[in-house]
Amino acid sequence: MPAPVPSGGIIEAPTLPPPTAQPRPPTETPVQPGTPTTPVTSLALGVLGGCRPGPGAPVSPVLQRLAVDLGRRQPEIVIGTGDYIEGSQNPATLEQQYQWLFYALQPLQALRTVPVAFAPGSHDIRSSANARAFASHFGGTYHSFDRWQAHFIILDTEIPGQEQRITGDQWWWLVSDLYQALGVKYIFVVTGRPLFPVAGGRGSSLDRYPRCRDALHALLRDYHVSAVFSGGEGLYDYQEREGVKYFITGGAGGVLDETAGPGRAFSHYLWVRCAERGFQVEAVPVG
Repeated sequence: MPAPVPSGGIIEAPTLPPPTAQPRPPTETPVQPGTPTTPVTSLALGVLGGCRPGPGAPVSPVLQRLAVDLGRRQPEIVIGTGDYIEGSQNPATLEQQYQWLFYALQPLQALRTVPVAFAPGSHDIRSSANARAFASHFGGTYHSFDRWQAHFIILDTEIPGQEQRITGDQWWWLVSDLYQALGVKYIFVVTGRPLFPVAGGRGSSLDRYPRCRDALHALLRDYHVSAVFSGGEGLYDYQEREGVKYFITGGAGGVLDETAGPGRAFSHYLWVRCAERGFQVEAVPVG
C-alpha cells in the first residue's frame, strides 16, 4: 500500500500520476518463543466495494472520504467486494487506474498498517490479461486466510468463461477449503457479484445460473458460513436465507443504483465487529 497520507480531511487528487505501489496482502507475523503476547478477544474489519470513479475521473471523492473515515477506526483488515476501477484492455491504462485506486486508499494506513483482501468485480476483470493484472496486485483472484477466530474466503465470480458462477476447479477448491475450516468460529465469504441481487444486478449476477447459485448457497448453508459479503450493485442490502447472512455493499464511491428502492442506494462501507458472543455489521454512511 502507498505511504501514509496525513488524515484530517478530503485528499485532493494530484496533478501527476501517483507513485507505483502495491497493497499489502493479509499476513500473519510468527510469534517468537517466550515473547509476551496480549490475548486477542475480538476482530474489527471494514468492507467496501463499488468505488470505480467512472470514465475520465481518476479518483472518486467519496472513496477518499471513506478511506479517511475508515482509517481512523483502525480496522485489522479491509475486505473488498469488487468494482474498484473502470477497467481497460490497455495495460498502461489499467495500471494507471490501479495506481489511482491505491492513492485514494492511502488514508487507510494513516494510523496503522492495514492489509487488504479484495475479490474481483465485473469491471476489474474482463479478460485473462485483466485477471493476471488483478492477481499481480492482490495475490490471486481467489484464496483464503485466517484472522483471529475467523476464516475468510475470497471468491472469483469473473473467471473468463465461468463468469457469474462458481464452478470447475474453484468449486472443488471451495469445497475442500470449507471442509478444512470446520470448527472455526466465523466463516466469511466474499464475492464480486451477489447470489441474490435486488436491483440492477438481476440477471447479470449469480442468479443468471440458478442451479449453480442454489448449489453454492446450499454448500455455504451446510458448512455454516456466517456471512457473505458481495458487490455488483450500487446499494446496501441485507437478507438472511437458511441461516446464512447475505450483505450487498456497493456504495464506496461508484454509481449508485437508484432502482433499489428507498433507503438502499447511499454511499457507505460496512463496519464488522466480531467477538466471542457474535458479530455485528453496521452500514456506515459516507457524506
